[in-house]
Amino acid sequence: MRVRVSNTNISFYVSEKNKINMKVLHIMPMLGVGGASRVISDVLPRIDRAGIEVALLINRCKDRTFLTKLVRADINVYNLNIGVYNPLCVFRILRHIKEYDIIHVHLFPSLYWVALANLFIHKPMVYTEHSTRNRRRGKRLLRILEKWVYNRYEKIVSISKGTDINLRDWLNISEKDKKFIVINNGVDLQWFNQCVHRKEYPYTLIMIARFVPAKDQATIIKAMPFLKNDVHLVLVGDGDRIEECKSLVTRLGVEERVHFVGKQSDVLKWIEIADIGVQSSCWEGFGLTAVEMMAGGLPVVASDVEGLREVVSGAGELFPSGDYKGLARIVNQMIGDKDYYELLRSRCISRSKNYDIGTMVNAYIDMYNRIVSKT
Repeated sequence: MRVRVSNTNISFYVSEKNKINMKVLHIMPMLGVGGASRVISDVLPRIDRAGIEVALLINRCKDRTFLTKLVRADINVYNLNIGVYNPLCVFRILRHIKEYDIIHVHLFPSLYWVALANLFIHKPMVYTEHSTRNRRRGKRLLRILEKWVYNRYEKIVSISKGTDINLRDWLNISEKDKKFIVINNGVDLQWFNQCVHRKEYPYTLIMIARFVPAKDQATIIKAMPFLKNDVHLVLVGDGDRIEECKSLVTRLGVEERVHFVGKQSDVLKWIEIADIGVQSSCWEGFGLTAVEMMAGGLPVVASDVEGLREVVSGAGELFPSGDYKGLARIVNQMIGDKDYYELLRSRCISRSKNYDIGTMVNAYIDMYNRIVSKT
């Protein structure tokens, strides 16, 4: 399937001097509701408007929100309509990569399929690592295979320093190896700066995340009995673990103060009703939602895990992962001390400016320029 619809209203931040005539194909297994899909839908239109022809190749489309966004931005999207673990992916990918100058891959198992496809058609390849953890890294026998796979790529981009460190440790890669680089994720600061805050409850906490193993909504729910009765929690997102969290809310007797609002395409309006942003995670590659909440004017409290620590430390507050009493103490202090709250809020707004999507886009284009100049 190929779709292309024109829209001339996409903003971008890339300077004219970065423009270069090339074609870049991004490949990922699935266009869904996760952070990688969100970043792709924000970045590709800006790269395209900078003068580089970009397209996206996926196996499946799980959610049409980001697909619609890309189509409206006049981006070609190719849907293989095949299972992500089907080895036939290699041959279907081959039909597309020959048309492009650079192949930019995201997520497993596209990581493997494109490496195999490149044995038949040699193209410069880039891979973006989006997480500090995956199940493959628990199996030592896979390290040999993974070293071969990653070695097929010209550049390995990690979305945070923590992601880069974990990947290098897994592959036994020296810090001096220049193939591995860090390009931080970014958000559209202009969009989130539009937040106009309004009250829904006396005090509102918000967490925006899927209900999946990497996220830890349970900890913030457990903190609720230790917070005042006028503190409410809004949980944005859906996923396999949502029923488990709803059961926990019932057991703790906080049904009237915890609100499950499901998946939302416009997170800005939910940030606008909140007083404090919470990102409770077991692990995190970067912490994109934390940046969005900070850019939207919220002080952020986050789990002290790699990725989030890098984004939040020194601006918002961190608590040990799973420590619901520690989380409650921080929230109570923020609610009870207006000066402390405003200090954290100001620091978080300032920190968010380090993660402008324009900086990320320019870094990608500079990388593409260097790769093409070598070929």
